[in-house]
Amino acid sequence: MDGDEPLGGEWNYDEQNRQFPGTDYEAPDPPEFEPDDLTRRTREWVDETFAGDYDTDPPGVGWADPEPFRWPVTREAALAALEDFCEHRLVEFGPYQDAMLSGEPAMNHALLSGAMNLGLLHPREVIERVVDAATVDPDVPLSSLEGFVRQVLGWREFVRHVYRESMPELAGANQLDHHERLPECYWTGDTDMACLADAVEGVRTRGYAHHIERLMVLSNFALLYGVDPAELNEWFHATYVDAYHWVTTPNVVEMGSFGAGVFATKPYAASANYIDEMSDHCGGCRFDPDATTGADACPFNALYWEFLDRNADELRSNHRMGLVYSHLDGKDEASIAAIRDRAETVRDRLDRDEL
Repeated sequence: MDGDEPLGGEWNYDEQNRQFPGTDYEAPDPPEFEPDDLTRRTREWVDETFAGDYDTDPPGVGWADPEPFRWPVTREAALAALEDFCEHRLVEFGPYQDAMLSGEPAMNHALLSGAMNLGLLHPREVIERVVDAATVDPDVPLSSLEGFVRQVLGWREFVRHVYRESMPELAGANQLDHHERLPECYWTGDTDMACLADAVEGVRTRGYAHHIERLMVLSNFALLYGVDPAELNEWFHATYVDAYHWVTTPNVVEMGSFGAGVFATKPYAASANYIDEMSDHCGGCRFDPDATTGADACPFNALYWEFLDRNADELRSNHRMGLVYSHLDGKDEASIAAIRDRAETVRDRLDRDEL
């Protein structure tokens, strides 16, 4: 704050933090930490205990194909990770925090959530160190500083409070009455959809995908398909290095699945347009992001319009959904029928794990 006003004159800088860096952009390499003896022995125990195929009961046992474990698991390594972020990635964190690039799983993200959730770093010290770094480095834009502090001090603490206030009802909330099973490709990564395959592969190998991949690819697709929020939440809880029930439940059940309406004022549903704008996935994908119907149309598109059509009774009156429903209402009966047919084909191919 600058007195009673926000520093820089704005309360947030989201508009400056939605840039796409271009397909040739190379993000700084994230730090890697050699596993200590305890970590190596733990890895051996995990391999012995959970070896097997993903096609097991419960699903997912032995499903991952992990890279060498390189996450910080000590106080010393966590502090080194914090310093690495301040030195190498804070400057461009803000502008590109919503961008997705194939082969760049970290982009400029801090990768500190796991360390904070484990108690290796205190959120306050993380914020204070980042503020200090931005103060001495004139290259750090205010949008990067504000965006980072708001994620840690704003969103992380807010989510924890939502969990305290909304449990246990939140865990089972399902206001859209979605009951589809999670598609098998969330475990296998076996899909021709480039964005979904890349995100799942990141989780399989590193136990991580950044927040836009979580919300606008993994959760968005599950929302459009109609996955039961509790099952999607279980998948996130089981597969991410930074997952705790208090973290995943508000983010997945409420924000990702619009399960309860305790803080989300609209579903975070989007067609392929968003992914095409904020990533390089669509350029190399066999599906056409500009097509809604037809064999080569991106599955996001038909599922998006079918989602709106299917949930019109619940969502049409939402004041934030008026524009998209005006677009839906502008489609003739033949177009709606074609969208429903394409959505049904997508569902059938997902059921057969052939999408």
